[in-house]
Amino acid sequence: MRREILKLDFSVSYFDDDSSLLEHIWQNTQYLMLVNEFKADLLAYVHSVETYQPKRVLVDASLINFTIMPDLQEWVDNNISKKVNKIAQKIAFVLPPDFFTQVALEQTVNEPEGSSFEAYKFFEDVDLARSWLLQK
Repeated sequence: MRREILKLDFSVSYFDDDSSLLEHIWQNTQYLMLVNEFKADLLAYVHSVETYQPKRVLVDASLINFTIMPDLQEWVDNNISKKVNKIAQKIAFVLPPDFFTQVALEQTVNEPEGSSFEAYKFFEDVDLARSWLLQK
């Protein structure tokens, strides 16, 4: 059963025990996120991943109102991506329509390492991303 496990100013997360799927959904706001707010949301997301140990992760960034600058990309890789990649087997990213934000997000996600990791993939549609994650 899918249930809300985390609600923050800029994102919400859900976990489904049956499918071992954690969904982290960035919410559209009129207010631009500051770097420290972005980091705080991501650290809370990582805590959820560490707590629930999902096999599958869906990051829906289609409504994110933040561009990850190059200096922040390294922080995300070291403090977020590496931790999540050690737990999840598959990760799907739903990209925002803004080209620069897409590129920044794709550059932030490095090839995952770890024996249990199968794949990660980028999507433009959340339903396609979810279907891919749930394939056996």
